Amino acid sequence: MKRRRNIPVRALGAEVGLPGADELAAWIGRQHGRPGDLLSYQIDRSLEAQHGIDYPCAGGLFYRSRWERAIAGVEQGRLVADPEPVAGPLAEDAHRIASMRKKAWVAAPAPSMLAIENSFFAGEDEYYAALADVYRRLTREMRDAGVGGHVLIAEAFDPVEIEALTGRKMLLFATKQTPRSLAALLEEQDRIAVFGRELSSLLDLLGEYDVRQLVIVDPAPEHFEAVLEHFDPGSLAAGGYCTESCDRYWNDLAEAAHLLL
Repeated sequence: MKRRRNIPVRALGAEVGLPGADELAAWIGRQHGRPGDLLSYQIDRSLEAQHGIDYPCAGGLFYRSRWERAIAGVEQGRLVADPEPVAGPLAEDAHRIASMRKKAWVAAPAPSMLAIENSFFAGEDEYYAALADVYRRLTREMRDAGVGGHVLIAEAFDPVEIEALTGRKMLLFATKQTPRSLAALLEEQDRIAVFGRELSSLLDLLGEYDVRQLVIVDPAPEHFEAVLEHFDPGSLAAGGYCTESCDRYWNDLAEAAHLLL
């Protein structure tokens, strides 16, 4: 008789809408004088819905404006000087997140997803390298304040971003996945988050790249069975990025995250 083996669930972030007046007032009342703003509310809500998740992750693409403001040298959406980190608000967010879930990760848009145009560097490679350096310093400040690591999100990553930002405490998650974009990530990182519907593209690449951990995003149980020829169950995780009805989404994901062995 086959037995169920649960697969750990790794959150990759969430989208959180703005609250109504009553909901916001109730949230403010629970802050007891702790500083915060609408982004703080969204961060809290993104994490609260993940109460049963093995590896929670606050934040998401909604977090973009905080990261844009954390980069000095930007005027009216244009980079006009060497960028420098302004870590204070992000460090405050990290303390908030760590107080809710110790060592939770944080999801944020990659540098190429920011609404910042290059008006300073002669070439795009220099531009992305400079922004990546600021990101490394900002993410280090947040880890020092208590978060476990970061998921950086982009539709497709610039090659300079991939080379500069890949690390043990950083997972790069591409939302538009092709064999080429997956291969570009695997050149630098040995774990990857792949939508269940794109697994065939990844499997075609396994002869060229070593993958230590596979995070299957929005999986069905049969997706885990399909990769057992190539992966030990202990190297698998179920990934999720919630866009609506998050309490139900995370519960459904946890239910789907299993194998029958």
